[in-house]
Amino acid sequence: MNLPVYKSVGAFASLEPGTVAGLVPILLGRRPSEELIAIATGPKGPVHYSIWPLADLYTEVGCDRFETALATAPATGIWLVGSSADLTNVAAAAAGLLDFLETPKWSEHWKAIALTADGRQWGFIDDHVDQTDPDQLHTVPDLDPLWSNLTALAVKAKCASALDLAALGVDGTQDEEVLATERLVARLRSHTPDGNQAIQGIEDEASLLAALDAGDPVTVAEAINLGCALAASPHLVATAVDRLLTAAPDRLGTSLWCQIVRHTSGQAQSLAATLAGLAAWRTGDLAAACAAITVAYADRSRQPAAQVLAEMVWTGVAAEAVMPRTGEESHGLASASSPVLPCEGPQSEEVA
Repeated sequence: MNLPVYKSVGAFASLEPGTVAGLVPILLGRRPSEELIAIATGPKGPVHYSIWPLADLYTEVGCDRFETALATAPATGIWLVGSSADLTNVAAAAAGLLDFLETPKWSEHWKAIALTADGRQWGFIDDHVDQTDPDQLHTVPDLDPLWSNLTALAVKAKCASALDLAALGVDGTQDEEVLATERLVARLRSHTPDGNQAIQGIEDEASLLAALDAGDPVTVAEAINLGCALAASPHLVATAVDRLLTAAPDRLGTSLWCQIVRHTSGQAQSLAATLAGLAAWRTGDLAAACAAITVAYADRSRQPAAQVLAEMVWTGVAAEAVMPRTGEESHGLASASSPVLPCEGPQSEEVA
């Protein structure tokens, strides 16, 4: 085999074009046909991949759909790999994208290649690509099967992880209007008279529990207020943790914690991200848990629980292996005359 110099999936943007051409069929699980595969990359590897019929990209509607699909991806570069019986079709689709996307955010790192229908040769896409010209085509190298298959899996995993991180709405910046609202809410809460602090705490707890029970999205102002309340009240945090450790998985309020993450900053954001990570771990969504931890872990000096949660998730042990069962689950076991597991005894108090 003609083995190229392999790199980690984190260095996907700098792979050799021939290596990428060889990876595409493994990534898709089939040989592409009259299609264009877009693999967007960020600083730590792939963040998005999608497949597009070449014919769709000849029109503005198709190009618009392409742009929309990649709009939320935290991309700094992109690989385009098109395949066709006639490579000029790939060039036409790429040209349509370039005309439509005048200043794409990853334009400086746009890498586009064409792959022949048999998957054996590749060439750089331009308006003059011609598969009858041997000087424009290169042989697709044979890839190490272990590296290539693991890399294809890692690409999918990284893209799924990037989607979960994007769902938190954290891209390193905050809308100025949201930041101004957060400052206003924090200032108003700080001016609450001492005599009204207890009333404020009761109202905050009622608001949090109502939002968790409703399961519906809250407004930006409500998310910011709850974030500020959590950051200021250990009692409210204890209420949230109690809910996360005792409620059924479908009542953990994962979407609420994510909303607070999206609309807050600083301690409120890292705290909400930690709670979101705990909720995701309890539901068994490892990708979402890791995404939340990524946000919370950046502020672990002020939110040490984030480091503990990260270490717990990284053990790979599922929540059901160490958590005491909820009341509903325990009742179901008792009615079935099942034996009581050791973790349901004294350890349940220790975990709680």
